[in-house]
Amino acid sequence: MAGLLLLSQFDPNLSAAGQNVSGLADGAFALATVIPLGWRRRWPLAVVVGVASVIVGRALAVGPVISFSSFLALIVAMYAVAAHGRTTLALIGAAVTALAVVVVALTDQQPSAPLDWVFPLFYFGGAWLLGRGTRRRVKHQRTLLDLNMRLEREHETEARLAVADERARIARELHDIIAHGVGVMVVHAEAADEVLGTDPDGARESLRQIQTSGRQALTELRQLLGLLRDDPPPASLTPQPTVADLDHLAREVSLTGLTAEIHIEGERYPLPAGLDLTTYRIVQEALTNAGKHGHADTARVCIRYRADELSVDIDDNGQCTDTPQPGNSGHGLIGMRERVALFGGSLETRRGEHGYSVHAVLPTSGAP
Repeated sequence: MAGLLLLSQFDPNLSAAGQNVSGLADGAFALATVIPLGWRRRWPLAVVVGVASVIVGRALAVGPVISFSSFLALIVAMYAVAAHGRTTLALIGAAVTALAVVVVALTDQQPSAPLDWVFPLFYFGGAWLLGRGTRRRVKHQRTLLDLNMRLEREHETEARLAVADERARIARELHDIIAHGVGVMVVHAEAADEVLGTDPDGARESLRQIQTSGRQALTELRQLLGLLRDDPPPASLTPQPTVADLDHLAREVSLTGLTAEIHIEGERYPLPAGLDLTTYRIVQEALTNAGKHGHADTARVCIRYRADELSVDIDDNGQCTDTPQPGNSGHGLIGMRERVALFGGSLETRRGEHGYSVHAVLPTSGAP
């Protein structure tokens, strides 16, 4: 607007016509055509009608000579009504502008050349088409933005549901473990009662087993109470898998075309039932991802027993790009993270040059 007002004071069209460009009338005319542009986004049709009306009024009163700044102001108004107005408003704005061009041309006493009609069509028609193109592009961008935001919300909702499902599954598994531990305590208590008078050493051993099972059951119970469960656990007669069942797991995944090598390092020691199950589930999920998403044909599993922690490493040679990325919230990774976090451990997943790797560290300080 400031540039157009400045241009109006040095307009070559008015100077060539011998008009007084510094007069009060020309200044008011410049203000009347430029100032309305400040509202071109809010009221685009009103602005184009106002600018065109001022230009037509001046042409009828003074003559057909139009200042270059007013010409540019009408082009800007035409673009604005096409870019910011609905289709109906844009068409009305185009009709008003065309009518203004015809009226101004008819005020000229000299005969019009064919190019006198082509040039306005080129300038104002081009501004109108450019405005409509801008409107379509902005509308498309907004549609994509809304779609992206909706997909993000759906993804977050799906991730929350996956977390809830995985926690419910963990709770059911821990429920079975605690029930088994309490059952062992009852059996040993009955055995101790039976031999208390005849075999004190046997009774004492049963009591020690009760203490061990009780401590493990309390640990699992504290972890269980940290989870929410919506449904009662289904009855299950199948024992929960442990690290000792990894060889069987490797044989199962080999049927899908994935060769899994299981390596155990360090001196084995008994693990709490929940931790034993978690280690198995991490390996199971990693091998499933390797075959399903990574299309790997080989994988190496290494379990390292250390003094106060258990290290789990799974490396495969998968090359497919649909393998879950580090930090991604796929359902498999959600399950791994939930299980590792339950025991205060850490989980890292990364893609290397030759495949995908999972590294988990689980504290075992509470192991007997």
